[in-house]
Amino acid sequence: MKMNVSSRRVFTLAALLVAGGLAFALRAKDVPPACAPASAPAAGHADPHDAPKVSADSALKRLVEGNHRYVSAKAERPNQTSDRRVEVAKGQHPFAIVLACADSRVSPEVVFDQGLGDLFVVRLAGNVISDEVIASIEYAVAHLGSTLVVVLGHQRCGAVKAAVDTKPDDVAEGHLGSLIKKIQPAVAQVKGLPGDLLDNAIRANAELVTQQLRGTAPILSKMVAEKKIEIVAGRYDLDSGKVDFLGAAAAKVAPAEKMDSNGALIRLLKGNVRYRLGKMEHSRQTPDRRAELAAGQKPFAVVLACADSRVSPEILFDQGLGDLFVVRVAGNVLDKHALASIEYAVDHLGAQLVMVIGHQRCGAVKATVDVVSKGDHPHGNIAYLVDAIRPAVTRAKGLPGDLLDNAIKVNALLMVDEIKRSPGALADAVKENKVLVIGARYDLGTGEVQILP
Repeated sequence: MKMNVSSRRVFTLAALLVAGGLAFALRAKDVPPACAPASAPAAGHADPHDAPKVSADSALKRLVEGNHRYVSAKAERPNQTSDRRVEVAKGQHPFAIVLACADSRVSPEVVFDQGLGDLFVVRLAGNVISDEVIASIEYAVAHLGSTLVVVLGHQRCGAVKAAVDTKPDDVAEGHLGSLIKKIQPAVAQVKGLPGDLLDNAIRANAELVTQQLRGTAPILSKMVAEKKIEIVAGRYDLDSGKVDFLGAAAAKVAPAEKMDSNGALIRLLKGNVRYRLGKMEHSRQTPDRRAELAAGQKPFAVVLACADSRVSPEILFDQGLGDLFVVRVAGNVLDKHALASIEYAVDHLGAQLVMVIGHQRCGAVKATVDVVSKGDHPHGNIAYLVDAIRPAVTRAKGLPGDLLDNAIKVNALLMVDEIKRSPGALADAVKENKVLVIGARYDLGTGEVQILP
């Protein structure tokens, strides 16, 4: 609990919905959540099947991005228009649930820069839980399709301070005593620890409530165990406006370390191993990922591959949307347009690696071998491809082994050299070691990608 990888460089391979039948049931004596039906969803509370599911990780990322906008004074205030009001009047599909303190300075919609229909918000002093709070959260996960619950404590929380200040013999006024009793276990948990007692208690209280919710049967504990929802804790800083997520969630929202060219190559090779072993993850291929990329792309690698239908880089490297900037032309040849595309990905999108990948039994290279060896004449515009590949076939002649396969390898490496010698941003990036440009060969039979020396 928080109280707080020149082709010669690398050749080593680093070897919801609620389950059917789950019903949200409230006993007749229970009071249903505000504006919520006691059983089946009614008008204004659409079934979660009606809307795309937002994963817990995507929901968390969305909250982090919104909070960053808020902290940076660049709030967009999305979904706060009259059109949005009319839209959500028909039904709600909040992507996250926030259990926050009632403190007037801690408005989740403001803090996370969200709008109408985005967050299902439950607020109670000290962000504590009661049967009614649990019921409200159960309703949102079971009926509205929310997959993330955030328990949000905040700096200088008055309720937690009251629990810290209360002595064993003190008698609190009115109902305040019941609130203090709920927070005192968190205070006891952090007594004697280094740091500020109040702030430690605020963090501990948020995490303790998170643990309590995770263990609440029958709905929340089951959905947590089945990985249908996540429940995380956070702390809002009144001074900076920043929300820090606690425990395991903190690792998920930590800024990603910028991937260097070696790391990019390792990621590709690991993906190829998964593909060859039939253990593909098919990650980042969801509607959430598609929506995330609508704002822009940051591919970690560029792949210049053949147009052959059997050579799909995303599949053979087991990558997803937004991961690879792919240029494909028969024979993986270069022209000024392909070079411009690669230059754009490196200079503007920050790609760290460029891989030129030839493949076994390439038809374009075979056509060129036949022209050079047999004097065949290419038809139509195929002559342009043959002219581009001819230097590779000429160099491969006389090499030991199969002429076609040697020509495929030489062709890929010649394209690598051409990229490196291309004037402008590409050559500069290569000289400054900002990008690694390498050649590779894909084996159609085994599925293996081999890095060429």
